[in-house]
Amino acid sequence: LVEQIRTYLPAGRARAITLDLVAYIVMSMMQMLAFTPDTDGVLCYGKRNREVGSPARFADIKAWLLDADACPTDHILGEGVHGARDCAPGRA
Repeated sequence: LVEQIRTYLPAGRARAITLDLVAYIVMSMMQMLAFTPDTDGVLCYGKRNREVGSPARFADIKAWLLDADACPTDHILGEGVHGARDCAPGRA
């Protein structure tokens, strides 16, 4: 999924996997899968919603990704993401 999303980004630094990119992907997936009411009150999924995709939610997702207890991972996502320093090649 991440590699597919990266193909839509311009070449160079924009394609780097960063905390912001991972948080954006998580938030986008939450928006696509969240049920939100339309103007008639009918629940639909896959619609953009200010509550699901707010800057505050984005900040919460980034904080969650950085919390080693709430979001444990062994993957190296890049500098600044928890586990990156501890799991970097050459460090045991």
